[in-house]
Amino acid sequence: MLKKLFSLAAAAMAVFLFLGASAEAASWDLTGEAWKASSTQEKRAVIYGASNIIALEKKLAEEGGRKASVFVENWMRVFKDKTYASICSEIDSWFAAHPGELQRNVFDVIWYELIGGRPAAKK
Repeated sequence: MLKKLFSLAAAAMAVFLFLGASAEAASWDLTGEAWKASSTQEKRAVIYGASNIIALEKKLAEEGGRKASVFVENWMRVFKDKTYASICSEIDSWFAAHPGELQRNVFDVIWYELIGGRPAAKK
């Protein structure tokens, strides 16, 4: 199991290396403008990397006997049946419908517009 988790972490790090982002430069500089200028492959790599890190956090939280963060729980709930391509398409569509918001961070849009806009059903 630990080997699989390290493989996921290595894959996520490879994505960031592929995109050429240093840890310092990666401080939330992925704006809608940068997203629109990115290739389909780069967009999918970002979502793939984020999904792997989120899966890793969820697994580590479960193994540690605690609940994962609200962001992780909601990402897993909203995107559980979606492909990387469909998540990218949702982001593309949101920025296309909001051209004045291209300076917004992509993860801000994911959280507040794609995830936050779909609250969990009450039990």
